[in-house]
Amino acid sequence: MSEMKNPLARYNKQPAASRTIVRHAFAVGQVVKVLPSAFGRKSKDVEKSLYADDFQVTRLLPEEASSFQYRIKNVATGQERVAAESELSAVGPEQGASRAS
Repeated sequence: MSEMKNPLARYNKQPAASRTIVRHAFAVGQVVKVLPSAFGRKSKDVEKSLYADDFQVTRLLPEEASSFQYRIKNVATGQERVAAESELSAVGPEQGASRAS
């Protein structure tokens, strides 16, 4: 007698154990810089303050378009904005390990 195979078996497969979990590169409280041209062309005054000032990560946001999003706050002015992970670089040697108290 032959065994009957379940036609839905391919949909019931368990996830691969070797699947890697991707995490945010920056932590809440970490100080970052906005990379030039991250927000498109702005006036020279806006560009000067945007790229010269440090920003602090205030919230980790979900992934959107294959890139993690962050809520960041300008340390000097308090202005907040959302930036993609690809638009930011870490300030200092901590690179993703710093946490605010």
